[in-house]
Amino acid sequence: DVKEHKQAIPFRRFNGGIGRTAQAKPFGMTMARWPAKSCEFVLDLLKNAESNAEVKGLEQEALVIKHIQVNQAPRQRRRTYRAH
Repeated sequence: DVKEHKQAIPFRRFNGGIGRTAQAKPFGMTMARWPAKSCEFVLDLLKNAESNAEVKGLEQEALVIKHIQVNQAPRQRRRTYRAH
């Protein structure tokens, strides 16, 4: 639903410069977005988990997501080139 802009994802952190939308009201928030790349990545992870369960002979319908954690990437060091 996120890719078709039918349901927005509320942004609680790192939300500077994000516009407001009415689709954030069910979450008690005003700021939300539709992160297509992130959703595509999560969907690929779920497909991978289903295929792993199929290879191992487990029931795909019985799979439960117990924990998901996303970490912010480390900041890269920037160099400024100046004359001595």
